[in-house]
Amino acid sequence: MSKGMFSFSSAILIDPNLFKRLKEDDCLVNGGKPLAVGYTISFTHATTFQYPLSMTTSSTVAAAVVLLLLVLFSSSQGRGAKCSKSDIMVVQSQGPPKYNGIPTYVVEILNRSPNGISISDIHVNCGWFSSADLINPNTFKRLKYNDCLVNGGRPLRAGYALSFTYTTTFKYPLSVSSIQC
Repeated sequence: MSKGMFSFSSAILIDPNLFKRLKEDDCLVNGGKPLAVGYTISFTHATTFQYPLSMTTSSTVAAAVVLLLLVLFSSSQGRGAKCSKSDIMVVQSQGPPKYNGIPTYVVEILNRSPNGISISDIHVNCGWFSSADLINPNTFKRLKYNDCLVNGGRPLRAGYALSFTYTTTFKYPLSVSSIQC
């Protein structure tokens, strides 16, 4: 069981056998079945903020294995570890219209690198992207036609997401064009 979930929810469907909210502040991992030593579970969720996750039940051996895996992951980063554009996921959903009826769109950009790699210099195909409301240019900025920069070019850590809302009369198609590992 995992506590500290603050009514966990996601815009992306998560396999309930992997991670399932039972009630507010209580989620079940792996259907309640034990994990084999060295086995990990991962999934991607899409929200407008990072949920704090903490375990309420675990064994000392399992905690030691998780700690060892984290050390191995962090030490392997940058030594032959690879990433690809498909590690960055761009999710858009329609938000509530503004008071003047103009639609809003919520964009979430997630780093779902299975290798635990922070990815930087993320560029997105974005056409003539513009918004009636100001977007923090450190979050998302159009540099020129069909070239928008994410997070000011700074690294987006594995498992993290950033989000912003834009206001316009239509949804811009957004897709990753380039990254740096």
